[in-house]
Amino acid sequence: LNAGRHGRKQTNISIFSEEFSEMMSLLSDFHVPIAVFNMKPQGEDLASPLNERIREYNKVLESLVSEFPQASLLDVYGPFSAEITARRSALVCPAPSARITDIVRPGRIIRTMLMHLLCLGWLSWNWIGEREGFVMSSDGLHCNERAGDVLRAAARRFLDERLRRTA
Repeated sequence: LNAGRHGRKQTNISIFSEEFSEMMSLLSDFHVPIAVFNMKPQGEDLASPLNERIREYNKVLESLVSEFPQASLLDVYGPFSAEITARRSALVCPAPSARITDIVRPGRIIRTMLMHLLCLGWLSWNWIGEREGFVMSSDGLHCNERAGDVLRAAARRFLDERLRRTA
C-alpha cells in the first residue's frame, strides 16, 4: 500500500497484484510451502477508509495466493478485528482516529517506548497500548503481545498442518 519503488503515495491494486504474482512465481520455483499473511487492520477503527482499502487488498491477496498450490494464506485480519471488537468497550481511552497521521505520532511512539524501557519491561505492551486507546498495538503502529499471539497462532497452524502432511 505504500509508495514502494514507484514513488507514489500509494501503490494501486493492479501494480500490487502484478508485483505480488511476480514474487510468488519466483518463490514457487523453490518447490517449498509458502505462508502469506494477509494484512492486519491499520489503526483500530475497522470502518475507516484505510481499513476498507486493506480489506480490498486482502481479497486480492486471497485470489492471488489461491493460484499457487504450495501457498497458504494465513488470515490475521479476521482475528485482529474480532479482538478489537470484543475488547473495545473495556478500554480506558476511546479508539484513536483512523487517519494514519493520527495513528502514527512520533511522540506517542517515543512515549510508549520510554514507558516500557523505564519500567524495565514491567509494563506490558498490552497495558501501555490500552492506556493509549489500542487493543492490538502499543502505539498505533507496533504490535503488542496480544497481536503477537494472533500472528504466532496463525504461523503455528500453518506449520502444524505442514508437519501433519509430511508425517
